[in-house]
Amino acid sequence: MSYNLQTHAPSSKVVYIDSRDAQIYLTYDNEGQPLTSHFQYIFDDSITIKENCDTLISLHSASIPYGFYNMREGINDRLDFRIGEHSTFESNYTDSYIEVDEGNYTIGSLLERIKQQLENKISQLNLDPNANVYGKVGNVIFDFSYVKFKQKCLLAFSNDSKKDVEIKFLFSSGENKERAVRAELGLRINDEQGFYIVSPTENRATNELFYSRIINEADPEYYYKFLSPNCIDINNSTRGVYVRTNLTTISTLDTQTGSYSAILARIPIQVNTGGIIFHNPNNSTHKAIIRLPFIKAINIKLTDDRNRLLNMNGLHFSLALQFDFIYRQAPIQELTQIEARMLKNQREDEIIANRLLKKQNKKKKNKS
Repeated sequence: MSYNLQTHAPSSKVVYIDSRDAQIYLTYDNEGQPLTSHFQYIFDDSITIKENCDTLISLHSASIPYGFYNMREGINDRLDFRIGEHSTFESNYTDSYIEVDEGNYTIGSLLERIKQQLENKISQLNLDPNANVYGKVGNVIFDFSYVKFKQKCLLAFSNDSKKDVEIKFLFSSGENKERAVRAELGLRINDEQGFYIVSPTENRATNELFYSRIINEADPEYYYKFLSPNCIDINNSTRGVYVRTNLTTISTLDTQTGSYSAILARIPIQVNTGGIIFHNPNNSTHKAIIRLPFIKAINIKLTDDRNRLLNMNGLHFSLALQFDFIYRQAPIQELTQIEARMLKNQREDEIIANRLLKKQNKKKKNKS
């Protein structure tokens, strides 16, 4: 929303806020330590606003260290899977999950981490959840790689046991579906991606690597491997930093909630992890209106796109808020139906009169 600032209105104010100066931190982690991304600052001197003025607030500038992770605890750190023998998979299976340590990963390091976790977890599982009829799965070896020219993941596995093993990733039905590692691998929420292999037989060498069948069997290069349907999105959980305050409640709409939100500004991430995310004054184009008699305290919160709090891992940030003031103008009353009809008739009469006047002037010129 844009407003015309008035030269005779009270002068603007810029408030510089550092998270280290917060009087109250509003969120704590599991260890009881305060999260620097959510706090309240109370002004010693209130910002008073004249009775006939409204206040416009905008993000003037910001300096935020890139200290949060792309794989975050409780957000995108688990992967549910189901494993069993292929022939009896619908009735006999074991559900389990792996957990990825939070941190900043590349697609290569993430695939390697998931591969290690899956292999370790599966080596400890029995195929039948109710009895040890089938015993251990055996040495399952996963082969995960990144296909750069397609920007997708190539997934496969082999098994040295004498069982036809099938594995499914459970994105829509797993108990950890709300915190699934999914888009980071190029996989879709409604797909319960399945993999299966055929155990070694007399006609096949026991050291041969047998890959899982795939969806796109028409492509010989990937016939025994599964290619993710979507491009990988390693930064799926955080594409921008959202600055939210308790003051902005009527000037920003959010498609996540479908209503007004507390978003003051969105800052794009244009640096690598470990860098500093800057917001400069020339980026401040949006001003949110506030209708309060005074401002005594302000809450600041840094979130991702889905309003999930960012964990700065102990790092502090600073920002500057600009307050502009404008005089209120008397609202323009809407015309009644009768007034609108009279105005319309008046305009039509003026148009007809102008046409007649033009004709008369033209006749006078012709006579002269």
